[in-house]
Amino acid sequence: MIYTIGYGQNTFEEFVARLRSYGVTHLGDVRSIPYSNYQAEFRGETLGELCKSHGLKYVYLGDRLGAFPPTEASANLSREEHRALPLFREAIDRIIASSERMTLCLMCGCSRPEVCHRSTLLAEELDDRGVPVTHILADGTSVDHREIQSQLRPEQFSLEL
Repeated sequence: MIYTIGYGQNTFEEFVARLRSYGVTHLGDVRSIPYSNYQAEFRGETLGELCKSHGLKYVYLGDRLGAFPPTEASANLSREEHRALPLFREAIDRIIASSERMTLCLMCGCSRPEVCHRSTLLAEELDDRGVPVTHILADGTSVDHREIQSQLRPEQFSLEL
């Protein structure tokens, strides 16, 4: 099981409380640029120190798993091409292996997983590899990725009469 979360408008204390309620021990920051204009506590270096002081391990993964590919040459890739990048695939392999020995949560700023790359890129890849993904929502509840997936790709009805 791998979790995802977006900090949205939450304070760091609210955010860490949500992580704790799911037993998260490791936080993987998947923002391409680990920076927040509005909440200083969610800026990469600050976030790493705050996590450490709350007993969480913080790892920056946005250079490999961010919404924007790491090189200018790959800026216009489709999602499928993005998912085929060696750096992306290696990072996914790493988090799958890590999730077997820790409770891992992938994080970015967007609080709505259905419009975030955590769902449309990362969870899709993990799900395709048979790894269950649960999205932790802003109110502390959670939703299985397959539920989000069904909202994103509703079943097509038959055109037969």
